[in-house]
Amino acid sequence: MEEARYPQKLRRISATPYALYYIGRLPEETRKSVAIVGARTRSAYGSQITGKLARALAQNRMDIISGMAMGIDADAHSGALEENGDTYAVLGCGVDVCYPKRNRYLYEKMQDRGGILSEYPPGTPPLPGYFPQRNRIIAGLADYVIVMEARKKSGSLITADYAMEQGKEVYALPGRVTDALSEGTNHLIQQGAGIFVSVEDFLQELQLQPQNITTQIDFRKNLLEKDESLVYALLDFYPVGLGTLIEKSPYGLVEILPVLERLEQKGFIQETIPNYYIKTI
Repeated sequence: MEEARYPQKLRRISATPYALYYIGRLPEETRKSVAIVGARTRSAYGSQITGKLARALAQNRMDIISGMAMGIDADAHSGALEENGDTYAVLGCGVDVCYPKRNRYLYEKMQDRGGILSEYPPGTPPLPGYFPQRNRIIAGLADYVIVMEARKKSGSLITADYAMEQGKEVYALPGRVTDALSEGTNHLIQQGAGIFVSVEDFLQELQLQPQNITTQIDFRKNLLEKDESLVYALLDFYPVGLGTLIEKSPYGLVEILPVLERLEQKGFIQETIPNYYIKTI
């Protein structure tokens, strides 16, 4: 804390970490940043929206802060890196410990396009009690915090609580009341968090330009066939099973598979897991 390069944003929070260890570099004080956090077992919908938002923010030279966990955190880091943006991970272990190991690619890539940060000394193992504590640093480094998906009891809600205590603006992605992954975010909205309506809307609130974040589809130029339109209308941004599509459409298995294949080739849908599809547009 005695060094001038210690992040000023962290000096203003309660329980300021005495020291920071990092690999790569520290966030630039003059750049705005957004923390994007959420569930490890996120939905395909949450993953899509997170990646789209991270790419858009990176295009506008905004830093992405997260915790390098599986799921939403990894989607946020990946989206920023796809646009050569800067992204920073705050770990609940030493900076020389890649956790989880499956995120080795992100861990190495962020050392060139951002940094890996921790208040814990090198060699510190990823113990469960360390992760809730590190969330105050994620919130502290960010100007805005967005919770994409979260269960009723989620570490992401701890990050949101810290952000609210610090006077930061918190947004949450709303979801269906029957969806466990939306229980936490809907609760945040009930508490007064901003509603994340769309990437474009959020950029407007930040007075940023959308640039090339959206592939606008002109349906007049990309008309779907009648059978394609019918099947597409049965889909949602949450996975729908092949059996359900057959049940709700006039097509049997032999007829519907070519329709799904054409929709996927045109970029309108995606097969998330075998025989489960979601809209991408």
